[in-house]
Amino acid sequence: VHPEQICFTFTEIGDRDSGDGLMDNIKKLSLQGYGIALDGYGNGKLNLNIRRISGISIKFVRLDKILIDEMHKEGGKEVLSETISVLKSVPFSVVAPGVDDEKTKVELLEMGCDLMMGDLFTIDDDYVSV
Repeated sequence: VHPEQICFTFTEIGDRDSGDGLMDNIKKLSLQGYGIALDGYGNGKLNLNIRRISGISIKFVRLDKILIDEMHKEGGKEVLSETISVLKSVPFSVVAPGVDDEKTKVELLEMGCDLMMGDLFTIDDDYVSV
């Protein structure tokens, strides 16, 4: 397996409690070609300390499932769409969890979401649904 086929996912990567050793290891992984992803964006906990993560080649940001769950509530689609737009402008590839139906998949594609995961894409004994 080549490094570009592996992605390490971190939560609180920019947190002030993240040790220098962790940050050095993440930089080394990035330089070796491994993907680096931030997990749980939108849950209120993720701390993007730009100064601490500026030297890291972050490729992906995985949205928190709460953003997808609230997409069909009043104002939810607008918040999600703008969030995806901002993240893509950095540029990050945006990953959406909790994609359980075709309608959600189509809406996320229209918003510019790059990757998705959820029950819609599960493997059954006889088929793969996509």
